Amino acid sequence: MVYRMMIYVDGACRRNGSDNAIGAAAAVHKSRHGTRPHCWARRLEAYESPTNQQAELIAVILGLEMALDKHQQLRSNPVLDITIHSDSRYAVDCMNIWVEKWIQKKLDQC
Repeated sequence: MVYRMMIYVDGACRRNGSDNAIGAAAAVHKSRHGTRPHCWARRLEAYESPTNQQAELIAVILGLEMALDKHQQLRSNPVLDITIHSDSRYAVDCMNIWVEKWIQKKLDQC
């Protein structure tokens, strides 16, 4: 059995690049049954020196954590088919292009 999830993510940072920057990240999943959407969010405090890119990647991580949490709630143990929607070219490229290069580089160092 396959359980499909569509998760929408976004991250942003006010005063990006400054010492007092504040960021936020969020992920939203609407269930197949049309019930109330599940929303996860995290505020990135100034002491974490957030950036727009960090906020976008943390939003993706929140989405993946949300999917794992949902998987644990299911009665069966289905395969997850997760689609993450993001408006961030950086986050999309990290997950679809660069991650494979990073993994290969790490394996080459072993």
